[in-house]
Amino acid sequence: WDEKPIVVSHKPGAHIAGAWLVDDAKKVVFIGDSVVIEQPPFLAMADLDPWIAEISWLQTDRFKNFTIVSSRNGVIKPDSIRKMGSFLSKTKELVDDLAEEEAPLEGVPELASQLLIKFDYDIQYHDRYLNRLTWGLEQYFKRHYLVREIETEGKDE
Repeated sequence: WDEKPIVVSHKPGAHIAGAWLVDDAKKVVFIGDSVVIEQPPFLAMADLDPWIAEISWLQTDRFKNFTIVSSRNGVIKPDSIRKMGSFLSKTKELVDDLAEEEAPLEGVPELASQLLIKFDYDIQYHDRYLNRLTWGLEQYFKRHYLVREIETEGKDE
């Protein structure tokens, strides 16, 4: 609570309870799980649109010359942020496409496999990461698409 406060801001992209800590005086920002490297993100509690916006903001001049610290990977480089933004945008596009199919949840395992190949990771974690993506995508899909379908049923009657 002095002249150089650390600002805590709500960033619900990666998780509804996500927050960033920004220390402008020391030019450091702690971004939680907003960016992860060499592993897929956990999507079950994510909201992709705000997450993509957060990543875009992180790449602006606002954070130029800042040290950016991720909860899982420590200090990260701008290229990692760019890659995460690309991954999230592509994931959003593919999930939206899948939502248009007749039985979308059946396509989740294939989508998870397709997304996992975008990461350079230790092969010993393949099953763990595939399971993380599959389960996370299923939960994301249920929260963002199936709930909307249920809520809109009967409104046209």
